[in-house]
Amino acid sequence: MSDFFYKQKLGGTFSPVINVKHQNISPTVVSAIDNLLSPGGNMFTRAETVRNLMEIEKLDLDKTAKALSLKKTDVANKLRLLEFSEKERGAILEYSFSEASALQFLRLDKISRLYAMEFCRKSGYCDKQIEGYVDGIVNTKQTRKNEISEKIDNVRKFIINDIGFFLNSIENALRIARKAGFEVDNRTDETKDKYEIHISIKKKNTHKSEVDKRTQNEYND
Repeated sequence: MSDFFYKQKLGGTFSPVINVKHQNISPTVVSAIDNLLSPGGNMFTRAETVRNLMEIEKLDLDKTAKALSLKKTDVANKLRLLEFSEKERGAILEYSFSEASALQFLRLDKISRLYAMEFCRKSGYCDKQIEGYVDGIVNTKQTRKNEISEKIDNVRKFIINDIGFFLNSIENALRIARKAGFEVDNRTDETKDKYEIHISIKKKNTHKSEVDKRTQNEYND
């Protein structure tokens, strides 16, 4: 296959600086390495090259890392970059953020990313400062989430500890059943260490079935 084929399949950035016939390396892998080394690309075209290589050669993460002489985490991070929208990619490239900083922005939800990028650009933050800024947002949201979760747990504990809530819930359910036409009998007995609730609900069609059965027997006689 021609180098043009691999250029078309792996991405637009391509410069034939590696001999495809070198050793027994797959031409697709060589072209991918060429794309990754090319100064004309960016983090997203390189990420697309890795993804396309995996699809063409049907490679998993481990085999891709070995083929490209990269760590598995490096390959995984490149693939993560593809989660950015086109608008987010444009902002990252326009603001000249590094790949490390781009990965930090991925820790944020989609609503917060563009705002965070703009803020960090205006503030002139370096990679370390961007990491600290994102940490602050993530920790603040986690703290709020924990506070809300704690409040919900406290409400649940209050409800569980208040047996009256359960008894009222049962009584309300039985009231609805009675309004629906069911014959309901219930009794609650309290002992030293427990409540015993006895509920009996007669099926609505029980009486009708007995009448129909009696009528059928009389007809047969």
